[in-house]
Amino acid sequence: MTNLLIKQDAVRIGAVSVLSVFLWSCASSGEGGGTANTLGLVPLPKQMELGRGSFQFKEETTFALDASAPEADLAVDYLSTHLKKRYGVELQEAESSARLHLSVTGEDNGLGEEDYRLEVTPAKISLTGGSPAGLFYGSVTLLQLLDEGERMGRAGSVPAVEIIDSPRFSWRGMHLDVGRHFFPISFVKRYIDLLAMHKMNRFHWHLTEDQGWRIEIKKYPKLTQIGAWRSE
Repeated sequence: MTNLLIKQDAVRIGAVSVLSVFLWSCASSGEGGGTANTLGLVPLPKQMELGRGSFQFKEETTFALDASAPEADLAVDYLSTHLKKRYGVELQEAESSARLHLSVTGEDNGLGEEDYRLEVTPAKISLTGGSPAGLFYGSVTLLQLLDEGERMGRAGSVPAVEIIDSPRFSWRGMHLDVGRHFFPISFVKRYIDLLAMHKMNRFHWHLTEDQGWRIEIKKYPKLTQIGAWRSE
């Protein structure tokens, strides 16, 4: 009986090993040419081609923003804040000869609302989004590439690469239940930050349920006076 159990466990372990290798090979190949997984990108981009060399962020790195949409500034602020906090690089805006070029374009260039194109060479970075949302997701990818460079011992370095990316699913999100399980505000904010860092676009917030109304609304006091209580 013991030998039978050992054999069964061995079969299970073997099956798991084969499955792991299969999943690893799928992740390695992806749609981006077989090297996206080595750059720490989550999720894997739709298309990716590695170049030669890398771009090095420095204190004199400047950026230019070409966008008619004011929301594009949010992506720039997000990128600038993380660069300064994690790498001590403070981006300076420049009208010309910028090394970091950020732009938002319309639908005429083939980019959808959440799509982006990222081109990195040793001399320059060009990031284009189909909308401010696409520009933001491209900024997240750029920060992930910076993280990978730091893990490889090259802080502030981004490998030369060309990425064209678009989300596979239009609804990408996670759920947080605060109806029965209470979390501090700081946790909720951190939770949303992590969603954004992984290019998710929906935050499903479970605020109340049939066992009791958890939100006080001054205009409707009976919701909490009556609806928040159950005899059981």
